Amino acid sequence: MPTEAEWEYAARAGTTTAFSFGNDFNDACQFANGADNSAKQKEPSWTVNEACDDGFAYLSPVGHYKPNPWGLFDMHGNVLEWVWDQYGTYPDQPVADYAGPSDGLGRVLRGGSFRVVPGWLRSSVRDWVGRADVVIGFRCIRVLAPAP
Repeated sequence: MPTEAEWEYAARAGTTTAFSFGNDFNDACQFANGADNSAKQKEPSWTVNEACDDGFAYLSPVGHYKPNPWGLFDMHGNVLEWVWDQYGTYPDQPVADYAGPSDGLGRVLRGGSFRVVPGWLRSSVRDWVGRADVVIGFRCIRVLAPAP
């Protein structure tokens, strides 16, 4: 699994906006599976982005939405992604290659899920959980070996 810093770097894909696709959360309909009108039909108590109706109340097929600028799919929404780091407060000072605390409340979750409104799909949002759940997945990464 990626570290929290690696995940955010990949999710942002060189951007500095709230989402890899810009700052307008209504554009999330094209890039992320979040709570929308399809979800509202199945789950009337959910708060949703009423500007979207993607036909998926819950999970959507991988790669259904547009990729981020680096070609990575589903960095926002669908399932929260477990990362390597434990959840703890960030340091007060900027840190290069922040590795996270050695222990914490549970693993950090990034990316938002089909249950959340666009604000919770932002690249910077983080959460934690101490157990598995239907809205949690993970992303495998591969480290290339250095050339001989």
